[in-house]
Order: sequence, then C-alpha cells, then structure tokens
Amino acid sequence: MAALAPWTLQLDSFSWNQRLANYVKAEQYKKTLELFQRMQKEGMIPDTFTFVPILNACANLQALEDGNHVHEHIVQSGCESNVFVGNSLMDMYAKCGALRMHGESSTTCPQGMLCLGMLSCLYM
Repeated sequence: MAALAPWTLQLDSFSWNQRLANYVKAEQYKKTLELFQRMQKEGMIPDTFTFVPILNACANLQALEDGNHVHEHIVQSGCESNVFVGNSLMDMYAKCGALRMHGESSTTCPQGMLCLGMLSCLYM
C-alpha cells in the first residue's frame, strides 16, 4: 500500500485544535489566526476547544476586529455559555480595552458558576 502524501490527509477537529493551541503556546498568534482562517475555508466547524486559543491569540495581538468576528461565531455555534469561552471572551475584550463591549453582549457564564475573568477585572 502506497503512503499518502501529507497534504492529502484530512485533519479532524482534535488535530486542528491541537495545532491552534500549540501556536498560542509558542506565542505565534498571527499564525494562530491564519490557521483558523484556513480551518474555516476547509469546512471545519469550530467548537469550544477552538475558540479558547483563537480568543487568546486575538487578546495578545489586541485584534479587536478579529475578536468580534470570533465572538459572532461563538454566538452562532451556541458555545457562548461555556465558562472557558466566556472567560476567554472577557480576557480578549479587556486586553483590547473594550470590556464594555463584552458586557453589552449576550454572553453569560452558566448559572451558578463564577467567571474567573470577572475577578481578574477587579484587580486590573
């Protein structure tokens, strides 16, 4: 059986998310956003494990426009009540100097859970 060329392999969501997380860990934030765009072009649907590193990249680049775009995806996907996504959104908006925009959004933490990002805002 002949080996497949690397570019013919189909990546699953775990593989995409791992690559995104690795770029963020290596502080390659622009590459993270580029990979996210490629992921979308190839038809992969983002999930909660996708949004956290993407928002982290937006926060570190202070890329508010990209962050707003990701926020729209989060709302459309129904992931807005995930506590990790909510904290990442809050962090991104805070680092972009637009925390008020997050407060005006419909994103909430699950009932009964304290968003840790709210605590960090008290100490900024």
